[in-house]
Amino acid sequence: MPTTARPENQIIKLFVSAYESDSWRDANLTFPDETKDGGIDGYVERADSKTLAIEHTVLEPFVGDIADQTEMIPVFAPIESNKALVVPDTWIRLFVPVGTLHLRKPPAREAVLEAICEWMAVNRLSLPKGDSRRLCRVTGAPGKPDVDIMLTLRVVDLPGEGKLTVRRQQVGNTFASVIEKMLTKKLPKLVATAASKRILLLERRHMNLFPESVLDEIENFRPLFPELADVHEVWIVENIPFFQGTDGSVRFELREGGEIVRSFDFQDGKLFARFEGEIEVLAQ
Repeated sequence: MPTTARPENQIIKLFVSAYESDSWRDANLTFPDETKDGGIDGYVERADSKTLAIEHTVLEPFVGDIADQTEMIPVFAPIESNKALVVPDTWIRLFVPVGTLHLRKPPAREAVLEAICEWMAVNRLSLPKGDSRRLCRVTGAPGKPDVDIMLTLRVVDLPGEGKLTVRRQQVGNTFASVIEKMLTKKLPKLVATAASKRILLLERRHMNLFPESVLDEIENFRPLFPELADVHEVWIVENIPFFQGTDGSVRFELREGGEIVRSFDFQDGKLFARFEGEIEVLAQ
């Protein structure tokens, strides 16, 4: 069904407001995907009949990252808040493999949570300093056999009451599949839309997704996706959250030949800097 209240709408609005020296700021921007299945994410019509077709996507560092966050992050809070698992003067960073909870029902997720908590209670005082990997046996999941999950730990000195953090551990490189999936989903409706320009906005929310790597991977797929020839521009959107939130900054970059040729930066929804290939200037 068509979607509503999409967070990407704000990203598209910011982009259009500054694109081509603000010349699209007063154009008519609509979001066809809100009202039509398979509609384009953003469509812009200017008074001179010029148009933009825009497709947006959030890039995952690996296949299934967004779904994995939804499944795993709620499980981490009870572990981190369990003061009985904290070791004084020590910071324990515990990494759980991605996919550990994928498609597991609530009782099975609860079994994983209990297993990790029990493992930590038994082993927390004997963990070596530095990096280590340990197996944790998960038992008691209804209708599921007992399994071992590999926990990665990093233990350092931290004067004071101590600290325990739990995060996800990536276990494989599937970024090429991420790009292939994105192109398969986004290109058909983008190139099928009649427009003066067709633009891909690729939103980056992870520090390990280097813009050059993203664009290189897209180039690798050109032989399999000839429709890329009908996409006029591919922009990288820097929107990386910090400390479970955002600092309010969003950056748009257009690269050619490995160099940034155009960019604009927003802070809390307001344009504050622009780069047009020669010099970066502060917005007035």
